[in-house]
Amino acid sequence: LQVKDILRAQVVFPSEGPLVCGFAFLNRYCTLSSSDNNASRIINEVGLKAEIVRIKNLFAVTSTGQHCKNQLPTGYRHILLNLRINDTMVVEIQFHLAALYNIMGKKWL
Repeated sequence: LQVKDILRAQVVFPSEGPLVCGFAFLNRYCTLSSSDNNASRIINEVGLKAEIVRIKNLFAVTSTGQHCKNQLPTGYRHILLNLRINDTMVVEIQFHLAALYNIMGKKWL
C-alpha cells in the first residue's frame, strides 16, 4: 500500500486541446536530461526535478473505440499523474475538463 496523493494539485482545462498540451508540456519537462546543458539550466531555474511514475488516463479508449472501464460510479473522466519530485516524494496532479469538473465539482473527486 502506498499513499499517492499526500500532495495533490488539480488543473482544470477549458477543452481537450489545452489538456493535451498541458500533458505534453509536463511530459517534456519530466524527460529533460540532466546531461543536456539547456535542460539542466531549466531544471535549476525551476528548482525541481520531476519524473512521471504513473499515468491513469480515464479518457482512454480500446481499439474498438469503447471507453476503458471506469472505476468511478459516476463515469467521470480525468487524467491522474503521479510524479516523483527531486527523487523523494510522490505527488499527484489531476487534469480535468472544465465541462465535466463544473458538473461534478470537488465533492465527487
